Amino acid sequence: KAGYIVIASNLRGSEKGKEHLDEFGGADVNDIFNLFPVIESLPNADVNNIFMIGLSRGGMMTYIALKQGLPVRAAVVIAGPTDLASDTLRRPEFVNGGAWWPGYKKVWKNYSTQYSEHYRKRSAVYWADSIHVPVMIMHSRKDQKVLVREAIKMDSALTAHNKPHELVIYENDGHSLPMNRADRNARINNFFKEHYFVPKETRDRPVLKHKSQDPVCHMTVLPGTTITTVYKGKVYGFCSEDCRNTYLKNPKAYKSKRR
Repeated sequence: KAGYIVIASNLRGSEKGKEHLDEFGGADVNDIFNLFPVIESLPNADVNNIFMIGLSRGGMMTYIALKQGLPVRAAVVIAGPTDLASDTLRRPEFVNGGAWWPGYKKVWKNYSTQYSEHYRKRSAVYWADSIHVPVMIMHSRKDQKVLVREAIKMDSALTAHNKPHELVIYENDGHSLPMNRADRNARINNFFKEHYFVPKETRDRPVLKHKSQDPVCHMTVLPGTTITTVYKGKVYGFCSEDCRNTYLKNPKAYKSKRR
């Protein structure tokens, strides 16, 4: 509804029978980077405005991807572990494994001699200075899967390095913040809007004020876009610059439901 294309990775090790391929923050991070050729191939994707959301383990993956230079404008981490060794002390099943996955001892190479290195590599509190895009950290104080201290530690680490970020803590909610879904989503949308890149050539265009329909491809266009043009005193919005350029070649050939 906010006008975003949503795309996600099917991380290696996700399929039944291939759990041994999962490195929990190792080479599987490449599966996130592999999304970008796909994004670039989508005709209506704005490659100048790519954002990221990571939940739980996905939050840890988000931090690692940002450290490795993932080209996004901003990121949101919900209930993400940030000090993996500390978090694992109360959840030994992550180390030893179980019916649902093999465990760190099996998926991390040379675990017995390099476990400290593995934990640090996946714990953003130790390299918060390597995060170079704005981050919103969201957590519930009652979260029992990943304790809220993980968010508080990351807030302190980013603050120490003067990194732009926000911390949002809900007093009483679950792991994915389901009870505050509307507020959570609104905050995420506003955060992304704050960091939205508007090309210089579009800054003088009028902003679309109402929900519209692209007169070329008939896709819904939401308020706030500057992919617009004025024809006969009316503002028309478009899903992409391609549709806008097509329209400008012959405006009379198209009709729109939105003025």
